Amino acid sequence: MVASISIEIMSFVTDDKTFYKCMVASLSPEIIPFVIDDKTSYVFWQNLATTYVKSSRSHIMSLREDLNTIQKRNLFITMYLQKIKEICTKLASVGVHISTDEIFIHVVHGLPSEYDSVASALCAPETDIIFPELHDNLSNFEAYLTVDHPECGANHGELCC
Repeated sequence: MVASISIEIMSFVTDDKTFYKCMVASLSPEIIPFVIDDKTSYVFWQNLATTYVKSSRSHIMSLREDLNTIQKRNLFITMYLQKIKEICTKLASVGVHISTDEIFIHVVHGLPSEYDSVASALCAPETDIIFPELHDNLSNFEAYLTVDHPECGANHGELCC
């Protein structure tokens, strides 16, 4: 019994060393000196996580500020929503969850006054609006505005409205 446990432990240690070597080999040369003294893959992974994955409070606050101040201005609605999605994805990657309602509020607050009527209509339903539905409604309204102002449509990805 003791011999089989020792064999299993030896096998685990060998596998761990192989895994560790593979992880070290995948790193860029600048990072290797920071982890080369780690004895196990677990210690190696923890070292990388604490050194490179943790986002600073200032970075999180900067992303939140970006989300709070984003404006559509002259962007097409698709680009505007994509920028909001990117910020939310970055926040999620560092453990900050933004609810659907909060995203909706940021979207509406960043819209110009031309969108007030559609924003009011989107705020009215009692059920949550999902992001694709929000995109569709705002894109349709943007198309309406573009038809209403044809000189705006050919501005290479930007609206002049």
